[in-house]
Amino acid sequence: MKIQVTEGKWSKTCTTESDLLNNNLAFPEISDIMQYVEQRNLITYIVSGAKYGPDTAPRDNTLKTKIGAIPEGKLIGSSGYRYRIMGRIQKPSKIVAEVGAATEGGYFQLAMEDSMLYPGLVVNFATVNLQARVDSAGTGAEGNKVYTFKTTDGTKFDYATWVAPMTDKKLFAGYSSYGEKSVRGYSRAYYPDTFINHTGIQRKSCGQSGGVTPTVLWVKPHGAKNSGWYYEQIAQMNKQMSLEDEFSKMFGRSNMVNTDGTVKEVSTEIDSESGYPITRGSGVWEQIEGINDSWTSGINGLATHEDFREHMNHLRDHCDGLTGNTFYAITGKSGMTNAYDVLEEKSRGSYNMTVNQNSSNAVGGPDVAVGYNFNTLNVDGNQVIFVEHPMMTDRERFSEEAVDGTRTMSGSYIFLNFGEKNNSGQKNIEILGRGAYGVNRTHISATIAGMTGYYKSLGQKPLSSIDADEYHTLKEDGIFIYNTKCCGILHRSKS
Repeated sequence: MKIQVTEGKWSKTCTTESDLLNNNLAFPEISDIMQYVEQRNLITYIVSGAKYGPDTAPRDNTLKTKIGAIPEGKLIGSSGYRYRIMGRIQKPSKIVAEVGAATEGGYFQLAMEDSMLYPGLVVNFATVNLQARVDSAGTGAEGNKVYTFKTTDGTKFDYATWVAPMTDKKLFAGYSSYGEKSVRGYSRAYYPDTFINHTGIQRKSCGQSGGVTPTVLWVKPHGAKNSGWYYEQIAQMNKQMSLEDEFSKMFGRSNMVNTDGTVKEVSTEIDSESGYPITRGSGVWEQIEGINDSWTSGINGLATHEDFREHMNHLRDHCDGLTGNTFYAITGKSGMTNAYDVLEEKSRGSYNMTVNQNSSNAVGGPDVAVGYNFNTLNVDGNQVIFVEHPMMTDRERFSEEAVDGTRTMSGSYIFLNFGEKNNSGQKNIEILGRGAYGVNRTHISATIAGMTGYYKSLGQKPLSSIDADEYHTLKEDGIFIYNTKCCGILHRSKS
């Protein structure tokens, strides 16, 4: 269903009954209409089932937004959501610097950014041929924990050979190794069978003085008898809110996890205005980072067909089924262009694959003119949907450059599996919001009328002595990935 939007000025036709903002809480269908008026977030589209460009056309509600409420009994405290996952390897431990000089016999010390390592772990460096065992517990302050290591074959450690070539100077623990009559083993509660992620509260506010005749937007769904209105300034505020919400869903970092991977009982970050704790959950990147990470290997750091194929094959090992899986590869402009070139070239060769595109006369290729840019690849019984995310190309947000001058984030790929969780009908990735007593906190908007005179014509009393009307919007939700091991990141190499 298409939604028509026209611009006008405040007039006597702007009645209380047709005020979309103040009726959206009482009538969920009105809240939906406001949500569909402007283009929604890409991650919201994908979670809702979008598979090609026309699904994401603005002012079209053909594809319904799917944002559920956290199941009753699953809430932890005020904002935590507890759910079971299929397991996850530990996060990597980041190297800060070498401490002292390496000695004969293979002993050396490194300062680590966290406390994730423990005695007995065997960690991997630049290649599988360079491994060392953690020989001591970490000492020192958090953020600069010093560990003693010993190379597995006793060769002398060389930082220039072992660490310097690493693109990301992080250590992954492959396994543990102990002798007979060992005293004890260790573990870290990175992500137990029951995982806890958190929702976060986001807000936006704006105001409009009484001396300004406000611009209003009239909204009329196709086929509907009546239309509604809301302020154009609110539309701008909602767009800003949408962009911030998208970044939070994609790249938000949790403040509810300790450096050793355990979950905090309460946030230690306090809102200076309210005095209450601030809670933030993990976005997509943080939830899957360190699980299935790989790096591109082509010329100038571009991804090759083998990079895609190897990454996909690794992810498939952790899916419920070997075939029939749907993956989304979210990337930036350079990543989308490269993926299209690679896949088009291979589709003409001897590989059994098909590049699917939707017919369109739009300049620049299919789908771009009506929504986000999608490109679908079917390979080995599975489907990969490459989709371009403009935010990953934003040079103001991401500064790291590859050798060709493009941003590394623009050429990276976030692979997400949206299949069913344990064949239960539940999607592997969901956006869920807080709710109670029939109130859905995924989108709340309200007006606080001031001494402007506009609300007098609506038969309402001012709630503030200020000569301005205030508009506020609030949302409390989060994105949750149940099987993180079937997702991964293909990082763009710098060169």
